Amino acid sequence: MRQKFNLPSKVAQDCYRDAIAIYKSWLKNPKRGRYPIVRKVSVLLTPELLYSIDLNKMVVRIAGVGESQIVGYPRNLQEYKDWEIREARLVLRDGKVYLKVSLLKSWKEPEVNDGVAVDVNMAEVVVGKDDEKYVRIPT
Repeated sequence: MRQKFNLPSKVAQDCYRDAIAIYKSWLKNPKRGRYPIVRKVSVLLTPELLYSIDLNKMVVRIAGVGESQIVGYPRNLQEYKDWEIREARLVLRDGKVYLKVSLLKSWKEPEVNDGVAVDVNMAEVVVGKDDEKYVRIPT
């Protein structure tokens, strides 16, 4: 890859990883159908090793390609600045190259304090916390 296309060797590793993922998903499918073939050209990119994005300068740097301005982006891009940048896929479509980036937002799982049970029957609706504290509402 390095001599022929002037790309880092990590690109070849990501191509193998992508091909193995496609094959494994086909293998696990009980209705396999046709053997998987490459129809759409795309390259999987690992963050920090193969690409980096600077949202303040609106610039993306891809290893072996160089630096490029970000042309199309959502209007609410400022909301995503604190999210973690994950893998990206470089897609070639209609003679244009698109970089599809996935982001990960860290969040805390809410703590559960109390629960309420609701039982909807034909004759009545029962709402309560436990066996002693409940309300029966006839319908």
